Amino acid sequence: MTGNDLFNGGINHVMLYSNRMMYRKMEDNDSRCIQLSLRYRFNVTPSKYKGTGAGNTEKRRL
Repeated sequence: MTGNDLFNGGINHVMLYSNRMMYRKMEDNDSRCIQLSLRYRFNVTPSKYKGTGAGNTEKRRL
């Protein structure tokens, strides 16, 4: 589980004052999110096939 900007801290306030002008800018970058990942493995039991003995008797017979 991961989270990003849960308390909405991505708000920027900018105020600029000069002699005859006031500049005010507010940015609300809403980047709040929560992600949940779930992983599951199928067939976790190992295979019973070991790869030996299946054709050895037939090879010896020939």
